[in-house]
Amino acid sequence: MKALAYFFSLFTMFLPHSAYASQSSASEHAGHDWQYNFFDSATEIMEKTTFFHEYILLPVIIGITIFVFLLMVWLVLRYREKDNPVPSKTTHNTPLEVAWTIIPFVILLFILNFSIDVLVFQDKEPPADVTVKAIGYQWYWGYEYPQNEVPEYTATMLCPQTPDGVDGFDEKCVNDLRARDIPHKLATDYSMVVPVNKNVRVLITSMDVIHAWTIPAFGVKRDAVPGRMNSIWFNARKEGVFYGQCSELCGTAHAFMPIMVKVVSEDIYAAWLKLMQDGEIDAAEEIVTAYLDSRNNRFYSEESAKDQKLTDISHIKDNVKSMKLSSNSKLPHKTADMGAL
Repeated sequence: MKALAYFFSLFTMFLPHSAYASQSSASEHAGHDWQYNFFDSATEIMEKTTFFHEYILLPVIIGITIFVFLLMVWLVLRYREKDNPVPSKTTHNTPLEVAWTIIPFVILLFILNFSIDVLVFQDKEPPADVTVKAIGYQWYWGYEYPQNEVPEYTATMLCPQTPDGVDGFDEKCVNDLRARDIPHKLATDYSMVVPVNKNVRVLITSMDVIHAWTIPAFGVKRDAVPGRMNSIWFNARKEGVFYGQCSELCGTAHAFMPIMVKVVSEDIYAAWLKLMQDGEIDAAEEIVTAYLDSRNNRFYSEESAKDQKLTDISHIKDNVKSMKLSSNSKLPHKTADMGAL
């Protein structure tokens, strides 16, 4: 069965991403078994990156591979000893040498034409609607919203590590998250929250060693360097929970430094921002979690979402401080014991 799956994976590598996109789920932006291509795009940056990879690079790579393979087969058959008892002693062929110099140059110019467009779009930051400062620590992330007077808070891996747990993590925590289709190695106690369809600028730095902040579905990645402020931008086009991990080797617990970004509506973001400014971080996280859970559990189409959206937001905003989420819908605010690492 594994051999069949492997053969299928090799075959589908030559298909556009849309032809084999995975089914949507709560953890669709966290990767899945046998995944060998990019995440579904959530930003225009990622859309351009995906198009460049699948419709420019892959055809060029596949074309060159097939050409070289057929050329080698032809050479083996055409110039084998049986048909050429006296081997050719030709050492130079000027037209051929000119061709194999110019043709690769033209191919690279073709690729360059598209890659420059993607690179310029990634690095040319538009005016920011929201600015977030992401700070790397060993081994968790801190977030701050300097323009909105939200002080720094930290986001640590949700499930604590324990020697006798599931894959080294607390069993109850892991099972609770799996029941909600949430990847336990990527979930954090608190998250970075941004509004949908807004330009978000992320200022990235570190307080100890070099880290890297990345969200694959956004198509963004930047090193967090001590003493230096780097920046990236994105505009998330759909709501949901998006995951990433520190992508720079940073020490013992490098593998346990997840990133979780929640993209919500402007109304929910405004409510979250107000609670964060008031120092009610738990209530702020609950309002975002409840909103996204309500969309996943009750909205079955865009039409029904439009009909119910304002009612749900109003209900959540009016009751957030007294709202008690059930154990099946609330993420336990439990941080990992990083001191044991």
